[in-house]
Amino acid sequence: EKKPPSSSNLIKDETEEKEITDEEVTSALEKFGIQKGDASMEEMRKCLKVVEGKRFWVENYQVHPYASRVKKWLWVHERYRGYGAALVDGAKELEKVKEKEVKNKLKALQSAYGKFVKKVQGHSEFEDSQLFKFFLENVQDDTLKEQLEELKKDHSTLDNDETIQNAFEAAFLNEVISKDDTTKILELMTKFTEDMDQHMRKE
Repeated sequence: EKKPPSSSNLIKDETEEKEITDEEVTSALEKFGIQKGDASMEEMRKCLKVVEGKRFWVENYQVHPYASRVKKWLWVHERYRGYGAALVDGAKELEKVKEKEVKNKLKALQSAYGKFVKKVQGHSEFEDSQLFKFFLENVQDDTLKEQLEELKKDHSTLDNDETIQNAFEAAFLNEVISKDDTTKILELMTKFTEDMDQHMRKE
């Protein structure tokens, strides 16, 4: 079985580029499923620089030749982005409903948020105890290990942050839910989903 391609770092600067053969450039690109076709070698070298960029596969992971291996994992991430967007929309709706309906809407939003956090915690537990654990034990790459440890720290921060739940509880202390309360919850919910999205992109 072929190993997933990793950045070969064949081309680092103009000096090193002169030392790289056409065959090495072609071989490196083929690992990413990129065939030469009618392209010139100059175009192939430019292409290799692009796909070896730090952000290229983060932003274009769907076309990676091994994307199917993590299809379900990425599908879960997209689902979570959808859940997060729905929570933000729910927080926005609080500002549009009648005053007497706000408390019930807020309770429903709190319940939905709590269920979502449990899903995220379960997903984080799988990554920490199985996926990341496998890489940490089997891949001899100090940079990757540092990145995985950083992701694990993100899990701890995101999964255990009680700021939003505290905001819900503070709002329910008032007989009438104020606009300040709903605005704060919207701001916190938006930040939570943005932080979560940034974390999943790093993964």
